Amino acid sequence: MTDQNSLIINPDEVQRLKDNAKWNPIPLATLAWLAKGFGVAYGDKDDFSMIADPFMIVFTHEIQKIGICRHLSISIIDQSNKIPEPHIVKQVLKIFGFINNLEDLIIWVEEPKIKYNMAINLIEPLDGDMSKINTNIKNRRTK
Repeated sequence: MTDQNSLIINPDEVQRLKDNAKWNPIPLATLAWLAKGFGVAYGDKDDFSMIADPFMIVFTHEIQKIGICRHLSISIIDQSNKIPEPHIVKQVLKIFGFINNLEDLIIWVEEPKIKYNMAINLIEPLDGDMSKINTNIKNRRTK
């Protein structure tokens, strides 16, 4: 049975993902390409993903129009139609250096697909300045 109340993350694995994200930011053109279903998802790349049983964590830096943003995706490995509880998400955000509170981030839930479970996605600019984010984008997270 999945225990969503505990989270054990190897600090070396976290540092590995942070380093890979820092030195390999994803260009906007690549993000557009991936959004159309082309290429290999970063969750399938060992350099950007890790298992913290029962969770799959994917961490990248993305070059967005507003500048470089950190992007975190968390799913539950053995439960395709559930996302992690908020207290788990908050712990992972802190571990990966997010500056803002959960409620202030750009958040969306990725629906399950053939190969992937449902995942929660969170984005913020590296400097944490959420005022850079277009108001229309912020409002989409609540719809």
